[in-house]
Amino acid sequence: MPPRRTNPIFPFGKLLEETEIYPGIFDLFSEPVLIIDTNDLKIVYGNVSFLKLTAYSQADLKGKGINDIFNGKFDVSKVSGEWEGALYRRNRHPITVVTQTCNLDTNGRQLALIITPAHAHPMRIKQRLIQAFQVIYKLLQLNELQDYEHILEQGIQIVAELLEADVACIYQADGEEPVVRRVITSSDTIDLPLLLSSTDFIHLGKTGYWMPGKRVMSELHRQARMTNMVFLASTPLGDMPAMSGLLVVGNCEQQPVDVEMTQQLLEIAARTMSIVLQHRILNQNLISQILELSRTQVVQKGIIDSAQEGVLILDLEFKVMEINPSAEVLLGYTKDEVVGQYVENIMIGADRLITSLENAYQSVPTLNLRASSLHRRNGETFPAQIQVIPIQVMDDLQAILVFINDLSEQVQSRARAQQLENRALLGEFTAVFAHEVRNPINNISAGLQLLESLLVEGDSKRDVVTRMQNDCSRLTGLFERILAFSRPFSPNLEEVDIRILLQRILDRWRPKMSRVKVQAFFQMEPDIPNVLGDPQLLEQVFINLISNAVEAMELEGGTLAVRLATSDIVTNRTQVEVAISDNGPGIPDSIRERLFEPFLTTKSQGTGLGLALTQRIVTAHQGTITVNSFPGGTVFRVYLPVYGGE
Repeated sequence: MPPRRTNPIFPFGKLLEETEIYPGIFDLFSEPVLIIDTNDLKIVYGNVSFLKLTAYSQADLKGKGINDIFNGKFDVSKVSGEWEGALYRRNRHPITVVTQTCNLDTNGRQLALIITPAHAHPMRIKQRLIQAFQVIYKLLQLNELQDYEHILEQGIQIVAELLEADVACIYQADGEEPVVRRVITSSDTIDLPLLLSSTDFIHLGKTGYWMPGKRVMSELHRQARMTNMVFLASTPLGDMPAMSGLLVVGNCEQQPVDVEMTQQLLEIAARTMSIVLQHRILNQNLISQILELSRTQVVQKGIIDSAQEGVLILDLEFKVMEINPSAEVLLGYTKDEVVGQYVENIMIGADRLITSLENAYQSVPTLNLRASSLHRRNGETFPAQIQVIPIQVMDDLQAILVFINDLSEQVQSRARAQQLENRALLGEFTAVFAHEVRNPINNISAGLQLLESLLVEGDSKRDVVTRMQNDCSRLTGLFERILAFSRPFSPNLEEVDIRILLQRILDRWRPKMSRVKVQAFFQMEPDIPNVLGDPQLLEQVFINLISNAVEAMELEGGTLAVRLATSDIVTNRTQVEVAISDNGPGIPDSIRERLFEPFLTTKSQGTGLGLALTQRIVTAHQGTITVNSFPGGTVFRVYLPVYGGE
């Protein structure tokens, strides 16, 4: 039979491939349909009606050529529109069929063959299937839309237009209530129920239609009768038992010419619409999951990058995939240098590292690889604690984490704590020693005084005795300071006028300062408040600081400045700042950080306890003392709490 006319092209083959809906849509066709690939003339798919007509199975058709089915005269370059030929069947006589062709994509790669026995009416089949392809193609194009509401709005308009319905609407199940709610309609003038009960939803679980004279099965049919509609058809969205809604179409003026075809087209539209909506929901869920994974990945990377421990992420071949900044600093390598390298080439010196990695490969973590010594890139060695942790997802090993904790500070802290403990024991011993030795020295001093009284004036032995007495006095003073430093004390706090206290000390020291050419200046802000302190202990603090400043300038002279001011260095209370500065040579850098340690001194006759005792007194007053020194000057600052009436 010569071709009658060329069918329209419906370029949705790619969409059909992507959504894999051949079984879902073409099996709804009551007519046999065969899908072929025009490149090699191989059969892609045959629907259920075709299998019934030919007695073939889907496995029989797989890989079979089109000329194995027809009478060997199929030529794709000459086939268009409608043609007639013999169709071979399995274990049956061939039959004459009329075949309608329809391109499924723009390049003609996939072709749909709608096969009808010659005795069937071809024009009716053609009209029905062209309409079906139009419904499928236009609805599948909705996949390009991003917004779910727009898909509903345009989808319902397409259904109403292609099915020539006066109204089309979609009902969806309400997740919070046992009802089905109308979510979209193509007409605002035709009133269909807003809600359907769960009972109505169950009754409408199959494709069906209502016309005047038929039995009313639901509120939907009852409303159609009340509004004088002449036809109403409905079909489920989704398959039972996962039915999610209804697709409904209706006419008010005239009934469809072919009710069966209308129902079939409605089923095709519902199936395609369900696929589009599910595709959109799945797509949105995937996007949400990707965004959530991205956020989680950013958070995890931020945690790893900000961790103080060194972190290395290894693949299953023990190669470095990621390294955080702390590990870069610890090991001395940059990220670009270590990514892709075997970890044993980076972590050099770690005992049993390979054994721990092999255990991690068997999903056994190593929480403590003992204390190992790792080597930095420059050859330096540092003590480290190493942990090896397998990372699994659903019992599937994905990566291995290696944590490196630098123990250098802990080792130093332990050494420092041991040093402090030794000092404490030494201090206790020194205090006991000073207490026990002080009495014999006093006895020696008394004996020397008696011996001196027995010697005549001018005797050369008197000089020796005098020097021995001076040594006894110096030792007695030293032991007194040691006992004062080691003895716990509690200051007797009271209101102290710090201005009068400092002025009195300066007046007492002016004669000595004038002898060594030191000029003193005393400055203070107006309205300096009184402080809370022990007058005798505070006097000892400032005498010690002024004495040190004068001694620092006694060789060449200089300027001593004492300044009083209020301070907000501590934000929750007001303090008085006492600054004592000199323009002496300054404190050497080698001892500046250890200045307040006991027994540290630069004086030939000093004990090294003055500043240590000064700091203890200031701390006991809940105050602070700081020092700032440079070549050509030193400034001590003492911060004391203001008296508040307590």
